[in-house]
Amino acid sequence: MVKQKNELKIMLVDLGTTTIAVSLFSYANKELTSDEQIQKKSLYESIFFNPQINFGTDVISRITASLDGKKDDLQNSILFELKKIYNSLSKNY
Repeated sequence: MVKQKNELKIMLVDLGTTTIAVSLFSYANKELTSDEQIQKKSLYESIFFNPQINFGTDVISRITASLDGKKDDLQNSILFELKKIYNSLSKNY
C-alpha cells in the first residue's frame, strides 16, 4: 500500500457482549482546503470473539466475576485482544 500525503488512519471498535467488530479506515486529504476533497477508504473489517466470554456469556455473569475480584482479568482480556489487533493492523496497513 502506498501512503498518501496527509493520510489519517482510524480504527473503529464495536465491543459487544459476544463479539468485537473492528474496522480500519483511511482518510486522505490531498490539499487540506475543503471537506469535499477528503476521501474515505475502508482498509479492513473483521469480527472477533470477545475474550470476556470466558467469564460468562452474559453481562450479569461478567459483573459478578468483576465483583468477585476478576475485574483486572476482564479488562486485561479485552486490552490484550485489542492490542493484538492493533499491532497486526499497524504492521499491515
